[in-house]
Amino acid sequence: MKFKKTTALITSLILAAGSFNGVSSLAYGNEYSCEGMTLSVDYSVYSRLMNDESLSSLREANITSDSELIAVPSEIEGQVIAEINRISSESTKYLVLPENLIKINHNAFENCRKLEAVLIPDKTDEIMKISPDITVVGNENTYAEFYAEKNGNEFVLSGDINNDGKTGASDIVSQIKYLIGQKDFENGISRLAADLNGDGNINIIDLMRLKNKILEDNTVSIQSLAEPYLPGIVRSAPEPEVQSGFLNFAAEYSDDILSAEDQNGGSNRIYSPLSIYMAFSVLAECCDGQSLDELLGFLDVNDKEELRKINHDMFTSLYFDEFKRYCRMTNSIWVDRRYTCEEGVLKNLADYYYTASFSRDLSSGTDCSEISEWIYQNTSGKFRPQILPSPDNVLKIINTVTFKENWDKIFDTTAEGTFYNGNDEINCTFMKGFSEGRITETETFVKYSKDFLDGYVMNFVLPAENTDVNSLLSNPETMDSIFSSSGEIHMVTASVPKFSSSSKFDLIPVAETLGVEKIFHNADITPLLNPDKNGLSDTYVNGITHEAVIDVAETGCEAAAYTMICMTEEAPAPDYPVYTFNANRPFMYYISDTNGTPLFIGTVNNPTEK
Repeated sequence: MKFKKTTALITSLILAAGSFNGVSSLAYGNEYSCEGMTLSVDYSVYSRLMNDESLSSLREANITSDSELIAVPSEIEGQVIAEINRISSESTKYLVLPENLIKINHNAFENCRKLEAVLIPDKTDEIMKISPDITVVGNENTYAEFYAEKNGNEFVLSGDINNDGKTGASDIVSQIKYLIGQKDFENGISRLAADLNGDGNINIIDLMRLKNKILEDNTVSIQSLAEPYLPGIVRSAPEPEVQSGFLNFAAEYSDDILSAEDQNGGSNRIYSPLSIYMAFSVLAECCDGQSLDELLGFLDVNDKEELRKINHDMFTSLYFDEFKRYCRMTNSIWVDRRYTCEEGVLKNLADYYYTASFSRDLSSGTDCSEISEWIYQNTSGKFRPQILPSPDNVLKIINTVTFKENWDKIFDTTAEGTFYNGNDEINCTFMKGFSEGRITETETFVKYSKDFLDGYVMNFVLPAENTDVNSLLSNPETMDSIFSSSGEIHMVTASVPKFSSSSKFDLIPVAETLGVEKIFHNADITPLLNPDKNGLSDTYVNGITHEAVIDVAETGCEAAAYTMICMTEEAPAPDYPVYTFNANRPFMYYISDTNGTPLFIGTVNNPTEK
C-alpha cells in the first residue's frame, strides 16, 4: 500500500486584530484557499505563558483529502501551531502532528473516526485525551511515551519501522528499501515510525537520524545485576513510627550538615536529608560488625529489618512521576567487575531499597563516565560530577532525589523589596500572593505552609525576632516541633523572595563527628562481597559527596540532589485568620509531604546569591 503525504492546505484561515491580556489574538476574518484541508487558527494560552505572540491554537481542522496519512502544518501564515483543539476527518488513519505542538486537547481526535496512529513530537508535554485504541508513535523519555504507558495506548518507538520493540539494522534496511523504491512500508504505523524528524516526508535526513539514533543507543550500556520494579510502586502514607525514625534523623543532623563547609561557597545552604539517609541505608545493608552498628546508630534504627521497612515505606510514600511534576528517587550500587556480589544482598537492595546493581570496570574512564551520566540523567540534568577511574576502586553507592512541582495557587505578582540580614539590606525580587495556607506561630518561629498540586508542601520557617536560623537548626526539639506542626488554616498575605541555591558537601568529617568511624578505616562489607571468594582484605570509604540545588519561583519549585559513597582498597589519608508572612530576613525552609517528611532543607541568607 502506498502512502501519500498531504501537506496543509488551507481553504479558510481567519486572522483578525484583537487582544487578550496584551497579546494579539486570532479570530474569524480573512479567508485563504488551498487544497485538502480547511483550518481556523485562534489565540493560544501559550502565547502569554511563553511570551511569544506567534504561538497559536488550531481551533478546527476539517480534512477533506481522502489520503490515509496527513501531516498537519507546523505554521500557518506565520502562526506556529502550539495547541490542537479539534481535527475532523472521515478517511485519515495516520496523523503527523506539528513539530512545535505543546498541547493536545480533550476532543482533538474524536471526529477522526478511522484514526489508528499519531506521531507526537518531543515538545508535546500536555495530552488531555487520546483514545486508548490509537497507537502513539514518538521518542523515548518523552511525554508521548509517558502518556501511552499510563493510559494503555500502544507505544511505537520512533525509528522502530519493523515494530519489534527496538531500533536496529533491520530498520535501516527497511528505510533504504523504501527510499530506493524497492519496497513500501508494511503499514501506516511503520510509515510514521520512519518519519524521524516528523515533517511528513521520508528522505535521507530521516535515514541519517535513524543511523545516529541506533549508534547512540548502542553506546549506552544498561546491563544490570539486579533492578527494582518501579512501576509496582503505589503511593501510600507511611506508618507513624516508620516516619518518626527518619524525622529524628533530619531533626538531629540538619545543623551538623548545613553548618559544614560548603564547597560552593556563599551563605545559602541546601541539602536533602532523604538522599543522605537512603545512601547510608544502602551502605548499611552491605555491612556487618562494628561498621553496621555505627551506621545503624547514625540512622537511628535498631537493626536491618527496621531499616528496610523505613526505606521501603518512605520510597513508596514519596515517589510519584507525572512527567512534568514528580518526586523521583533512585538508588544504585556500582561494583568493580573483579568482584562477585552475594545475590541475596542484591535482591534485598532491589526489594527494600529500590536499588539497581551494576558490575563495571571502575578503573575504566568509559565506565566511570557512564556512572556520571547516570547521575546526570537521574537528577534532571542538574549534576554531572567527574568520577575518576582507579584500579583500587571497589564500589560506589549513589542516591538521587529530584523534585518538581507547581504551586496549588501561584504567587500573583512580583515586586522589588528589601531583605534584611543583620545590618545588611539586600534588594531582591519578592513573590506576593493572597491565598489559603497554614500558619504555625510559636515563641521561636512562624511557619507558613503553602501547598503544591500533588500532596507536597513548601514550609517557610521564619525565626522569631529575637532568634535566628541557626538557633532553630541547632535545637533538635525545635526542629522536631517544626516538622510535626500542621498549623491552622488562614488566608495568608505572603511575601517571599524568589531564590535559587546550591551546595556541595564532603560528608566524611560530618559522619566522623557523629560517630561513624569504622567504615573510613576498615569497612566490613562481607555480606555483599565475601572476602574469601573475592580476595579482598581491607576496604575503606574514601569519599562521600552530597550536592543539592533548588529553584523557587512564582509558579513552583524544582530541586535535585545526589549522594555518592565511594569505597576503595586503599586507606585514605587522615581527614577530620489573615496573617501576613514576610520573609525579608534570613529564614529556613524545607520541602515535605503532607505527613511532614522533609525531602530538602535549606537556609536563605541572601536571596540574590546562587
